[in-house]
Amino acid sequence: MSYELTMHRYRPEFVTINDILREFVQDKHIDNKKLNMFDNVIKWSHEDQINVLNTTHLSFKNQSVLFGAFRNIEISIKVMKDKLENAMRRHENPSTAELAIDLMPNLLKIGPIIDNFLTEKTVRNVNELSTSSRTLYKKAGDHGFSKDSDTQLEEAGITELEVTSFVNIFRENISSELGIEEEIEPEKEEPS
Repeated sequence: MSYELTMHRYRPEFVTINDILREFVQDKHIDNKKLNMFDNVIKWSHEDQINVLNTTHLSFKNQSVLFGAFRNIEISIKVMKDKLENAMRRHENPSTAELAIDLMPNLLKIGPIIDNFLTEKTVRNVNELSTSSRTLYKKAGDHGFSKDSDTQLEEAGITELEVTSFVNIFRENISSELGIEEEIEPEKEEPS
């Protein structure tokens, strides 16, 4: 299956979000009406995660880096919007917007790379995308703009048993691909 042609672009949306955040800080007021500008990025990044997983022309590395970038974008922007809405209700301006601005350089680096993928169907600068995406993930976590893995799995309706099953099947597929005859035992956690 190939990736569907898309007409949206992330970089202009990130520029708009950056401008909105700077306006919130400057005005010391979060305008709830402007938070709707975050919705396109949240929707697109969710859809693009699924589309990347269904793409067959990408290497596993490129597919996983793109998926991770789209996932990090969705989570950080969604949580950012939620936190800004909560800050507005509690009149905690502009500290939340200031923290959100700190994520924007990474999003602005990611934007052109994924826009290139969306238009040309090739991934250039995969290492830069990977680094920027990982930095975004770390900063989002440090600033409270992310969700822990348990919450993400719960929201997705994925059980611990399903994760274990997926990991075991994945290990079997890798050993089969590599021609490894012995079974790879799953790592067992040591009791605390």
